[in-house]
Amino acid sequence: MAEAIHTRSSSSDRRVALLGKGGFGEVELIVRREGRFQRLYARKRLLPAHQQDVELRSMFFEEARLAGMIRHPNVVSVLDVGGDQQGPFLLLDYVDGVSAQKIIENARAKAEPIPLQVCLRIAMQVADGLHAAHELTDHQGRSLGLVHRDVSPANILVGYDGVARVSDFGVARALGRSTHTATGFLKGKFGYMSPEQLRFEEPDRRSDLFALGVVLFELISARRLYANQEGMDGARRALNEPPPDLADHRDDVPEALVQLLFAMLAKQPVHRPETAKWVSNRLEAISAALAAEEGRIDVAEYLEQEFGAERQQQQAALSTLLAAPPTPEVEPSRLGRNWPWWLTAAAFALGLVYFVWPEPSSPGPVVTPANTVVESTIDPEPAAPSPAEAKGLTPPNNEAPEPKTTLKKRRSPRSKSPPTKGVPMWGW
Repeated sequence: MAEAIHTRSSSSDRRVALLGKGGFGEVELIVRREGRFQRLYARKRLLPAHQQDVELRSMFFEEARLAGMIRHPNVVSVLDVGGDQQGPFLLLDYVDGVSAQKIIENARAKAEPIPLQVCLRIAMQVADGLHAAHELTDHQGRSLGLVHRDVSPANILVGYDGVARVSDFGVARALGRSTHTATGFLKGKFGYMSPEQLRFEEPDRRSDLFALGVVLFELISARRLYANQEGMDGARRALNEPPPDLADHRDDVPEALVQLLFAMLAKQPVHRPETAKWVSNRLEAISAALAAEEGRIDVAEYLEQEFGAERQQQQAALSTLLAAPPTPEVEPSRLGRNWPWWLTAAAFALGLVYFVWPEPSSPGPVVTPANTVVESTIDPEPAAPSPAEAKGLTPPNNEAPEPKTTLKKRRSPRSKSPPTKGVPMWGW
């Protein structure tokens, strides 16, 4: 996006809280008065020390340009670009909810699996949002070939209304732009990068489907897939390990879902589904069959069950903040350790905080910057923020007939041999 963009500030904007702060930027919760109404927004800006960094400014305004063009219920949109004495900022949708990261952490802490229908509906909506981004066109109707390139649980926000939204297009690129910078850097989170990204090859929409496959596995299993286990081996395993068999992690997984994940996590893009919409349709069919078998499990009801009590406390705290008299636009004080993590969900959605789920023996959490431009040498994965700071599948094509969904659950251990039909597992 050209940096000659017209910026403006609004005297009706009032900061309520600092939601999150990373190495390069921060996100604030603000309230904007529009006539007799007040509305909450998330406001994202670069930190002063980085506002003159050419590459970071380019990523910042590119996010405004790309995300601002997408209008879809499953995408967190950039609504406006403004500027004030502290520099340029982006105004984004504020979503009352939790990140997919928080949902997974909660399930892991309780040692209770997330219902399969909840996992599938979250992934289905993310696929719909990604499809809207992938199909984005310019004003002349030409495809932009947009690839998100940073799909992760931290960048998926699930509202208390049950709607999942994709966020943070800060490292997204249109097809034909380089995956890495002139200095040889990779952008994104290593635990969710597709093999082709790790090989410094140009990604396409199927790279996002690989990342979504990783997220779906982590929702279902409540554990990391490509976290570092020995040294910094996460990227090596993403490149070389065969896709996981979901049946090794849960015994209630339908065969159709096992096969779908095999395809999404294929090492070569040619073996993956061609479109996110195709993935969404498959997930919807599997979810509908599960609902017919066991009764519908609603995402919103699940969130209310798991987070409802905390949400009430958080709404009361927010009401107190909104009732406070306006204060001058100065650096907002950080909120206490007991401040609810739900406000930080907006920061999760915007990707300013990186997450990692350590194994039980891992050391305590450490906050690291988000949207970090990472050297191609594989660095350790960033750790999760503390509560103080956050709150029968055949490789498809568009003409191929839709395969039937089977929900038969396997009663015996699955063979470790690759499937004889469909997407090959070995030799990628």
